[in-house]
This record gives sequence, structure tokens and C-alpha cells, in this order.
Amino acid sequence: LQKLASSRWIDLMLAPRHGQGSELIPAGDIRAPIPARFEAEPKFMVFRYHGKLPMAGVRVDDVYHVLWIEPEFGRLYDHG
Repeated sequence: LQKLASSRWIDLMLAPRHGQGSELIPAGDIRAPIPARFEAEPKFMVFRYHGKLPMAGVRVDDVYHVLWIEPEFGRLYDHG
């Protein structure tokens, strides 16, 4: 998490998705309740925090709001 927090957005956007990079997951694929403030979001940005375990959230300007941290693979969304 510290490495992600100290990285520049451009570096995160260019990194591989299963490395330090990210991917976008459609809101309809998220199995957890979506906070009211973010219900209009069409997609959520996912980063890996421990191996391939994801944390998902929303980027607002230069701030990444972590909404979910997946404790076990496949609980937050289908990784299919």
C-alpha cells in the first residue's frame, strides 16, 4: 500500500494490471453494496494490494477512495 501511495498517477496507469497497475471493473460486476455517494459511477478502479487480491474504489481528481478490500479471491467480483 505504501508503494502505491507514493507512486505517481501516470506510473500507476502505465503499469501492468496484475503488477502495480490498475483495471476498471463495471459497477454491475461488484457484488458488494455501493455507497450512495458513488452509485452513479459506471466503473470502479481496482488495484492489487497483496499478490492478486484487489482493492476497489473511485478516483476523484488526485484522490483514490478505497471502497472495498477483497479479503479472499472472488468475493468482491468474478475474476473469471
